Amino acid sequence: MEDHKNHSFISNFKLQGFLYHVCLFFLPVLFLYIGLELKLRDLPSEPKVKNEYLVENRKDIKILVLGASQTQRSINPEYLDKTAINLGNSSQGIYENLQLLKAFEPKLPNLELVILGLPFNSVHSLQNFTRQEIHHYNLIIYGVNTFGRKIKPQDYLLFHTNPDFFSRRLLDHYKNESPIQLNKYGFDINKIYGSYQSADYDTTLIDKKDIVIENFKNKQALKENSKLLSEFFSYCRNNNIEVLLYSSPTHFLYNELRDKAMIRERDSLVKKFGKNFPFIKFFNEEENKSFTANYYYNANHLNPKGAKKATIRLNEFIFNNYDF
Repeated sequence: MEDHKNHSFISNFKLQGFLYHVCLFFLPVLFLYIGLELKLRDLPSEPKVKNEYLVENRKDIKILVLGASQTQRSINPEYLDKTAINLGNSSQGIYENLQLLKAFEPKLPNLELVILGLPFNSVHSLQNFTRQEIHHYNLIIYGVNTFGRKIKPQDYLLFHTNPDFFSRRLLDHYKNESPIQLNKYGFDINKIYGSYQSADYDTTLIDKKDIVIENFKNKQALKENSKLLSEFFSYCRNNNIEVLLYSSPTHFLYNELRDKAMIRERDSLVKKFGKNFPFIKFFNEEENKSFTANYYYNANHLNPKGAKKATIRLNEFIFNNYDF
């Protein structure tokens, strides 16, 4: 009996010793990860700067811009007469934009207009198309759950969502080579070097095979997004907010590759909603030929020069169509 107790004591002692050494081994790793997370939150990122601007100017903001990357890159609030914030983000779908609207509308007492980006393929995009780091940024920076599920503890972490992307961000920061240059609205005014600049804006050097286009029809996504848009418009109507649907200029090489049936479905949906929600307007700049190659970052994203021109045109449209 005594031998059994001694054996158990020795086993427990060895187990405790093993666990102690395991903790010693992983503790530096844990501290390193915590350090990475804290540093990532400290880096100048679009959501961070936008949130700071929101906090400081929430009572003055009259225009809220929502959408995916095409809208994110095409509207620079600097060139709008009314105080605005652009919360568009890469691959951000209609569901995520609706959650952001619901979260921020109560915090913006003088909000009068919501601009929602609606490119030709947006109504066919499923929610899971949104990049994971976007959900994490929305939660960590804005405090908005766009995951479409209950929050998990790991949702408050950034690095693991895209280690390659965040490693490059950290490396660029420590080498003092960060390509990001944000104005006070959180708009990147240095997003210039893309496939069009590398081709010296010569369209004869741009191969259509290199143009990324999402001609993916999805009936289920179309059905779900139709419901979400109806909820989006109903929310705005109930809160006396105007809605402007917007599709930014896209280069003619991109336009030639678009699925025409998807364009018709999007336009038909807009027309249908226009009957139920007559306050909706649609400013469609997709085929504006005055945006030549030198205004583009790539085939469907404007560079900062293009964004300036696009925003000035948008500002004129707002001035001519709204009284506020």
